[in-house]
Amino acid sequence: MTEFFAGLFIEDWGVNEHTVEEIGLEITCEVLSVNGRSVYVFTVSGPEHSEYIWDVLGDGVLRTSSVNKIVSADLPPGIYTVSVTMDGTKHSAAAEYTVIQDEKPPVKKNYYWTAAAAGLAAAAGAGVAIRRRNNNHRDAIPP
Repeated sequence: MTEFFAGLFIEDWGVNEHTVEEIGLEITCEVLSVNGRSVYVFTVSGPEHSEYIWDVLGDGVLRTSSVNKIVSADLPPGIYTVSVTMDGTKHSAAAEYTVIQDEKPPVKKNYYWTAAAAGLAAAAGAGVAIRRRNNNHRDAIPP
């Protein structure tokens, strides 16, 4: 019976440091596909307005977030352990996840050539407009 009311309390008031003290932290991982690329959304079950220290690839490179989520993309294929610590506390959690090679790698666009082509097209269009104006002007002048 108390679990029912405790669940309602958590729904109404959210997770806080006291609930983390009782139930600990838990990490979930959601994989989204965005333009053929995998985007990983890691969420920890702690309070939203706390500082979290993340090690996404388990390589000692730390990132900090002021919410209970962190997003990563372009991760190398492999099996990793993500870990998170609630800053200023002893509370932490870890979870294993797998990164699979994306089916199609991201296309790198050559913006230099795109800009050059756009510039040439604009110059050609300006040349045509000037030629038309000059031709119209010549027609208006009697021989």
